Amino acid sequence: MTNLALPDDGNYFGIFNKLHQLGVAAESTGDLYGPHFAGFYDRFLGTYVEDLPAFERYLRPGMRVLDLACGAGRLSFPLARLGASVDGLELSADMLALAALHGAQDQADVADRVRFVQGDMSRFALDREYDLVILGITSISLLRTPELRAGLFACVARHLAPGGRFVFDTIDPDGSNAGLYTTMTDMWSREDDEGIDFALIGQQLSADGGTLQFNVYREQLDWAGATRRSLGCSSKAWLPRAMLHAEIAASALAVETEFTLADLRFYVLAHRGATP
Repeated sequence: MTNLALPDDGNYFGIFNKLHQLGVAAESTGDLYGPHFAGFYDRFLGTYVEDLPAFERYLRPGMRVLDLACGAGRLSFPLARLGASVDGLELSADMLALAALHGAQDQADVADRVRFVQGDMSRFALDREYDLVILGITSISLLRTPELRAGLFACVARHLAPGGRFVFDTIDPDGSNAGLYTTMTDMWSREDDEGIDFALIGQQLSADGGTLQFNVYREQLDWAGATRRSLGCSSKAWLPRAMLHAEIAASALAVETEFTLADLRFYVLAHRGATP
């Protein structure tokens, strides 16, 4: 899940800005999917499956599925277990390394149905068409300009088989729960054989209302007493429905239906002129 969320170094707010100024973190990076944070992302969000039913409803056994911004295979492996043949496209080499590790730990017949490819979801060319293309966990928002999103829609249209569907989700700025995302702070923690891993996370809407800024302060404490501190920031586009509809209307795709699940809005797209 991860393409082109370019780091905004120094784009910290609140307590995260104070931590940044104090220099308490030995590692400070804007790339939440690179070497410092890929494992963190996979550890805390890699088991999130609340959105899986939204994609599963369009799945049939034997389908060819393209999982865009697939991360470490959060959706790729569950869909393969349901009988799909899945290609996962991911920009981050660190996330792909984790995906390979997960594949080695999965059942052989599942791992054999999953192929991972490094690439950018706004400009890719693969050697096949797909019955279902998915983009989960609001990752379309990582494409922060209309041009990048237009590239995504064009690539999907070229790779979508006749009768195929493209399903993606967003935070709905017009939804009743939008405020939960525009100002949010939380703490995630986990304890295992290696030690204690915890993170302070925060998210807020930018002053111009166009960007969601995301900050993370992480501490990893091993049982020997050593502490590793990391500070990261990233941002996503805040995408009102009217804006998305206008961008889709300018593409070769059309909105077939929309629905909400787990506080997210899902869009189902097909080739323009296709019969549902």
